[in-house]
Amino acid sequence: MGEYRVWMRGCWQGEVDQVLYELSLWQQRLGRPPSDASEQDPRRVVAKTIAYLEHNRSRLDYPAYRRQGMPVTTAWR
Repeated sequence: MGEYRVWMRGCWQGEVDQVLYELSLWQQRLGRPPSDASEQDPRRVVAKTIAYLEHNRSRLDYPAYRRQGMPVTTAWR
C-alpha cells in the first residue's frame, strides 16, 4: 500500500512520468497479465493503471490546475 500512496502523491505533484516509470518496473517484475486474468489480478491492475495514465497524461497537470484555481476533482461535497 505504501507504493500506492507514493504514486498518488507523485501524480498530485505532476510527476506522472516518474510514476509511469515506476509502474513499468512493477509490470516487468509481475509480468503481463494473461487474457484470462481476473480484474483483481495485480498484473491486470498495474497494466490498466499504466494505460490510464498514458492515455490521460496531458490532463494530469494538477499543479498547473491548482495554480489557476481550477477544480481538481469531481467529488464535490
